[in-house]
Amino acid sequence: MTALGDLSPLRTPRPIPPQVASERAPESAHGPASSLQTALRSNSDLSRVGDSDRLRKTIRDGKAIAFVGAGTSGSVFPSWSSLIGRLCVACRVRGPDAQVTAARMLDLAEECLRADPAAFESAVVREFDFLPSNPPPVLGKLASLPFRAFLTINFDRLIEFSLSRSNKTKTSQVYPNLWAADLTRVGVFHLHGVVHDGKADNIVLAKGDFEKAYSSDSNLRSFLVQTLGRFPCVFVGTSLSDPYIGATLDLIEEQRRERILLGICYPEIPTHFVIAPKGEVGRFESLEGIVAIPYDPIDDAHTGLDGFLNELYPDFIPAPNEPFGKAEDL
Repeated sequence: MTALGDLSPLRTPRPIPPQVASERAPESAHGPASSLQTALRSNSDLSRVGDSDRLRKTIRDGKAIAFVGAGTSGSVFPSWSSLIGRLCVACRVRGPDAQVTAARMLDLAEECLRADPAAFESAVVREFDFLPSNPPPVLGKLASLPFRAFLTINFDRLIEFSLSRSNKTKTSQVYPNLWAADLTRVGVFHLHGVVHDGKADNIVLAKGDFEKAYSSDSNLRSFLVQTLGRFPCVFVGTSLSDPYIGATLDLIEEQRRERILLGICYPEIPTHFVIAPKGEVGRFESLEGIVAIPYDPIDDAHTGLDGFLNELYPDFIPAPNEPFGKAEDL
């Protein structure tokens, strides 16, 4: 285990335990089992019920921060790997092979950036600087829940628009100008930059971007240390294949271990939650301070996530899922 100062998103990942075997629950006489019931039955673990209750209470009490990943908007925007492939085409760089590691993806993004910076930015803006006619309903549901704030590595501004429709704060901060002291009043924190108004604002995508953003003296890292040490975070739409998630989860574990070893009299580090596809739950369960809540994704666009959240919080009603207005209305 490395010290906190040695943390890097490019480090060799820890061994991952076998994934939890899971099967779809059979349909009952009353119709198909719900996604929440299916997730609990397929893992054959009654502790999942207690974990879900803890998650409900943490969010309902207004203590939690949502950590939103690309899985929440996968039906609208390209995945990380798809984006790298399109950047390679735009910048005339040889694209990735069929089997490619996360580290190689970062290298390819760096090659694209160096080969043609203008084409690189134009391609990113083209992929993310628009509002979908059919916004992902899961974002509306997340916006309706009483989260303290929203952290995201997504380049789009769909969270801001969803919050606006729920009549909530629309203010935001963008990397590298992130301040943990503002967590109680700022709506959205874009950890990896944002695309808006025809430009890419401080996006973290290439290898050099990641190394700088997650260096030991970076403002992003300081922000995450303070945030993860004070507030319970709920990771939604994240994947262990994304470089940032490994770095963030490692940071949580390092914080916990260092405080125990040093006997520092800080408040107990909060428990964090990961709402994960049921096939990935086993990957998170070896991590200290992380509670993994499984759901059935249904498809590659994770359409099952919206249904799962609706069953978890049926009394929080999202705004009507209508096309977004103009960006200047935000």
